[in-house]
Order: sequence, then C-alpha cells, then structure tokens
Amino acid sequence: MLLRFCAVLGIYAPCCSGEGRIYGNNGSHREVNWNHYATSYPFLVSLVFEAPDDHQICSGTLIHEDYVLTAASCCIFPENYHGDVSSLVLRMSVWLHTPSGWRVARNFSRETYRDNIAIIRLMTPLVGVPVATLEQKQGEHVGEQALVAGWGASDSECKVRPKPSVLKEGDKQIASFLPCYLQTLLGRGKGPFEPSRHICTQEVQSGSAGMGCGDEGAPMLLRANGTTVQVGLYSHKSGLRDIFVRVSAYADWINRVLTKQHWCQPPSCVGSR
Repeated sequence: MLLRFCAVLGIYAPCCSGEGRIYGNNGSHREVNWNHYATSYPFLVSLVFEAPDDHQICSGTLIHEDYVLTAASCCIFPENYHGDVSSLVLRMSVWLHTPSGWRVARNFSRETYRDNIAIIRLMTPLVGVPVATLEQKQGEHVGEQALVAGWGASDSECKVRPKPSVLKEGDKQIASFLPCYLQTLLGRGKGPFEPSRHICTQEVQSGSAGMGCGDEGAPMLLRANGTTVQVGLYSHKSGLRDIFVRVSAYADWINRVLTKQHWCQPPSCVGSR
C-alpha cells in the first residue's frame, strides 16, 4: 500500500491544468473556475492511499509549510499492514514530497470516531504556499452557512469510488448540537457526540451538499472579518447529518504537536500523542 498526497496549491496552479476538475456539489454540478481555489483556497490537500488494485482517498488542509491537518481515520493502517513505508510520498502535480511522520489524537477510536483528528509532518516543506487559518476560540456558528470542499465521492458508502483529481464543493448549514446529540443517545449514529468537540449540521436534503466517501478530513470554512477560517474537519455521518470535528477544541493540541521533535513512523501510529 502506498500513501500519496495531491495538494491543490495556488502557487503551482499553472502546471496543474485544473479546468474541468472542480465541480459544484450543490445538485447542479456546476463547473467552478480553477482560479477560485488557486487563489482563495490554496491550502486544500488530497490524500491518496494506494494499493495495487484499489485506492482510498481522504482530504485535508495545509496548516503550516511542514504540516497537514486531516482526520485520524485517514492515518490508521490495517493491523496486518506489510507495505513499504519508505514509499510513502506526497504528490502534488509533478511534485513529490515524503511525509516524515504523523500524530493521531490520544483518544482516537476507530469504533466511535472520538478525537478524529491528526497531523502529518512533511519531510520537505512547501515554502511560500498559503496555509489555512484555524479557529482558535470556540464560536457558536449555529445557523451559519459554511463552505465544505473535498475529493470524496457523491455517496458515503463507496459504491462510487472517488477520484483524486476531482474536487467538489458545496454549502452546509451549521445546526444546533441537540439533533446530533439525541441521535447518538438513541443509538442511531456513531458516538459519543460531544458539543464542545463536534459540529452538527442540517440533514442532507436532495440537491444539497452531503459529505461522501473520501471526504474524511475535509475542511468546513467560514468567512470572518474578511478572512476565511477553518472551523471544522469532516469526521463521519450520523444518520442524514454530517459530523465535523470542532477545530478550536484541539487548538492547544495542534499547537503542541507542531513543536514536537519526535514523530510516529507509520504504520505503527495508533495512539500517538
């Protein structure tokens, strides 16, 4: 199994031939101008886990020239993994970068998606590339319309395999925590739902943007005082609702991780601090 990252970064947009690769995920599948992402969202990153006969895609954001923020569920290798770890690379158009390690949140659970957040460190920094601005203090945001973007498929069950070269985007309304909290109490969704750590969204309706297979780690973005801020990253579904990790809840953890000198080497990365 190989791990590749394909980063859509504005600084390299001229070599990407991006027209025709980005589509709206709002029911119309409208084509979006490449420059919209190359200039406004240059930090979007596609993670591609490859096997000889298959591949798995996740999404993420560049938060520092050396680091990518994504979901922990994207960074866990199978227990019987015997792949060549030295072949892990980051691919961005014709650019290749080798990740030197990653850290998964302490209490991440495969079963419940608790603390589903991770940071990947790059061996070669992406110097000069704009990075995502992360929300540092918790905001309520209920009723606000956010932008979500990822490389996932249009369904959540992977019946249609996602394509690493096709980026989709759409609007998603942030809901009160109560519907998602009640769903987990009733056993209708993965849990636990923690209001201080998760963001609940409105139910996905026909024609609205729903997160799909391969969108894990994709950012939830809001405009605040003229700045685009990442407030969440996609974790999992709960019924017809999409659950996002609340980035501000992990601000201290993220800042601590960025100062670490020793990083977990894949594939033995479960439970790294």
